[in-house]
Amino acid sequence: MKRFAIIIACILLFISGVLWRAPAWLATDIARDRLDGVELGVATGSVWRGELSHIGFQGMVLRGLQWQLSPLRILGESPLVISLAEPAVVELAIGLDGEMLRVSSLTAKGRVGPLLEALQIPAMGFDGVFSGDIPSATWNAQGCQALEGEVSVAQLSGDIDGLASVGRVRAKVSCNAGTLRIVIDETNPVRLRGTITMNNRGIPRGQISLSPPPQSDIYRSLTQMFGRPSNGKDFTLRL
Repeated sequence: MKRFAIIIACILLFISGVLWRAPAWLATDIARDRLDGVELGVATGSVWRGELSHIGFQGMVLRGLQWQLSPLRILGESPLVISLAEPAVVELAIGLDGEMLRVSSLTAKGRVGPLLEALQIPAMGFDGVFSGDIPSATWNAQGCQALEGEVSVAQLSGDIDGLASVGRVRAKVSCNAGTLRIVIDETNPVRLRGTITMNNRGIPRGQISLSPPPQSDIYRSLTQMFGRPSNGKDFTLRL
């Protein structure tokens, strides 16, 4: 009986060693067979800790994806830590709870222009820097179920005179029953404000308003583009 137990222990140690040293390409080769329409780049490292050169999906490309899976936290809420280099620097922890995907400690930062281009949204010369912090979120097959966080955009630049005067814009981000909600804080130099909602198909709804000083460059630029506002001060864009 003791000899049998020793043999079983040796077998388990051998299997654990094989899994620990399993190359990353083993996981990506399995994933390729199950992810239609997704292009997976070259994988290096191991199943537990590795890097993927890029991921392509419907024209969007993500680069420098790294992952680290902790065996000691495999039954916890967030055993998998993922980071991304492009089109933004992103880091988050992921775990599964039944049919629910749990995300924690999500941070993101980068430039607006490259992000818009990666999302196949015309940048039209606009750029800036952005950052985001989402402590926790949950998703299921119906979309985002719970999320609380903040995003900010600053150093805006582009072909509109006076765009830099917008300053730093902050917004609260949340979701409920598959609908994402963004509420823009109006405490910025041009009182940019508004509420936007987005369903799980990515269709935005809502409106954005701003009230720049009447003698400012951005006020004159917006007047040339949209005409003089009816009340003389508030420009409004409805989505």
